[in-house]
Amino acid sequence: MQDGGEGHSMPQPIHPLEATQRVRDDYVRYLRTIYFFSDQALRQQFWQALDTDDFLVRGPILEAAPPFQTGRSIKHMVDAGLLHGDFRQLCSPALPFDRLLYLHQDRAIEKVVF
Repeated sequence: MQDGGEGHSMPQPIHPLEATQRVRDDYVRYLRTIYFFSDQALRQQFWQALDTDDFLVRGPILEAAPPFQTGRSIKHMVDAGLLHGDFRQLCSPALPFDRLLYLHQDRAIEKVVF
């Protein structure tokens, strides 16, 4: 680890595929030590099962999904009279007053209000 100044070490980035492989390998090694089969053929079958590529983990799963549709902002809903003006107090830098909500959130608010 490198020193990030002021005596703090900077965290190293984790490569997800390498980390997954290390965890898998460690767990397989653990399973080999706790399950001992005196029968040579049975032990060989067990070890072969542990060595299969898809044992415990499968490759990365990529999912192509369209982005959620956007609806109105809380500001727009307050300006339209749908929500009370006090909803401004719920907003923060993490949820700006004029940030568009997702359409399903917009519809859920409308359904609750009406």
